[in-house]
Amino acid sequence: MTGDGPSPMATDSLNDVAVAAGDPQDMAAAIAGLGRQFEEGWAAAWPQAAAAELPVQGAAAYTAAVICGMGGSAIGGDIAVACLPDLAVPLAVVRGYEPPAWVGPRTLLLGVSHSGGTEETLACVRTAARRGCVPVCVTMGGELAATTARHGWPLLRVPGGLMPRAALGFLTTAVLAVLERAGLAEGAEAQVAETAELLCVMAEELGPQVPEERNRAKQLARSFAGRLPFVYGMGPTTPAARRWKCQLNENAKHPCAWAELPEADHNDVAVWDGRQALLDELAIVVLADADRRLSRRLQATVDLLASRCGHVTVIPSRGRSP
Repeated sequence: MTGDGPSPMATDSLNDVAVAAGDPQDMAAAIAGLGRQFEEGWAAAWPQAAAAELPVQGAAAYTAAVICGMGGSAIGGDIAVACLPDLAVPLAVVRGYEPPAWVGPRTLLLGVSHSGGTEETLACVRTAARRGCVPVCVTMGGELAATTARHGWPLLRVPGGLMPRAALGFLTTAVLAVLERAGLAEGAEAQVAETAELLCVMAEELGPQVPEERNRAKQLARSFAGRLPFVYGMGPTTPAARRWKCQLNENAKHPCAWAELPEADHNDVAVWDGRQALLDELAIVVLADADRRLSRRLQATVDLLASRCGHVTVIPSRGRSP
């Protein structure tokens, strides 16, 4: 981390009692339990996916895959794109009312809505069905489950009682299970197991119970106070950058922006030569990836950011796979 000067939160406590007092919905516990949720999610999703009667199966049967969702129900699709680079067909994530015009009978379309009542996702699913596509739906219930039952479409149920943003593990594993069941991906179970194990380790390192002097997450949170966080992702960390933005917006009610490298080097670079007073208000986070093609560019980008913005944190990726 680079940057000097007093913290805007210098006198505020970030111990577990103080965090709990500002977290009435216990999102901290939901985040700390994400590793177990990935484990439980795959254990519940795979049997449902294996039993699902898909209209067609196998890579040769599909021309493309589409995941329709909004907010916390869409991020699982972004993660699938990032962690399955060898997917047999193109995979698109749609956040809106209309699926792409090319969606048809040979498209694997997943409608993902944790609540089952997301207006945009319902519209996407119905439009795709009119084009001859048989949607596969992921939900806890609601109108999406009722529509699925009415038409006899495949359905994977996920647990309720959670906010969609707190159900990331359940929703992501359901998406991965359907893609593997359809024959479009393989090895998802091993990736889920590795992810779950790593998240459990990180929960021990960064959880609310760990004092700030040994907790990099709390230190980073303190650096955000009074500043605008700007999170950069690259390659497989790009969905994480979007996730950081959404989590800060919804949980902390704090503004945040995100962008993707190396694309940002071709436009954001103009901002870094902007007004110094504005740059001083930014807290830059770079979610680094081990891609050798990006290593030199990443270092140059970080050096430039640190020289202009002052508050720059680089977080390296962990784990053996995307």
